[in-house]
Amino acid sequence: MCCLCGSPSAMAWKRVWVKGFEGLDDDQIPVVVALLVERTSAKARKDYAAADDCAEKLRKHNVCWIDEKQEWYTSEPKAKAKAGFRPADSDGKAKVLSKKQLRNKRQAKKNKLKAKKMAEKFAASTGASAASS
Repeated sequence: MCCLCGSPSAMAWKRVWVKGFEGLDDDQIPVVVALLVERTSAKARKDYAAADDCAEKLRKHNVCWIDEKQEWYTSEPKAKAKAGFRPADSDGKAKVLSKKQLRNKRQAKKNKLKAKKMAEKFAASTGASAASS
């Protein structure tokens, strides 16, 4: 029987320390253990929607887990914007672009500049030939 939440299956989940990040108050630990037990039992029942709900709640507590070892730990919150961060749009929401979106955007900008140069070159060459005739 687990001393934290009284569940017999909760004893299987063990907290491990990674990189010294605490991140949880003592009163939150039973909640986390209960969520881990609920997630495990939901997966056993093949109720994947409930398991995903529990996983989302655990992520909000910055909890990471290893199912195979039944170990869990807390980690520092990860930054939201990784690849490319743009300031807020007109609707007030910040946009995060993936690496692929950034690459496509840069390529489109290069193509537009290239087309502009070619148009200027063509206009210069046709203007020069019209002036010579």
